[in-house]
Amino acid sequence: VLPHNGALILKKLVRSAVANVSHNLGVTNTDLLTVREIFVNEGRVGKRFQPKGRGRIYQILKRSCHVVLTVSNARGK
Repeated sequence: VLPHNGALILKKLVRSAVANVSHNLGVTNTDLLTVREIFVNEGRVGKRFQPKGRGRIYQILKRSCHVVLTVSNARGK
């Protein structure tokens, strides 16, 4: 596991995808599954404001993202 904050989230996502494949499709040997495709797109941006000196404001952007993960077996199906 990499020491980045997003690595833990992606690890959780991959484990969830493997669990979904084994439960929904009935795949018993999950060791043969591989990550076929993964990409992250920009999501919604929440905008908040923080007051600053002299009556000014500072804009805070709360960014989010969309993650798409495709899992396949070793044969490419």
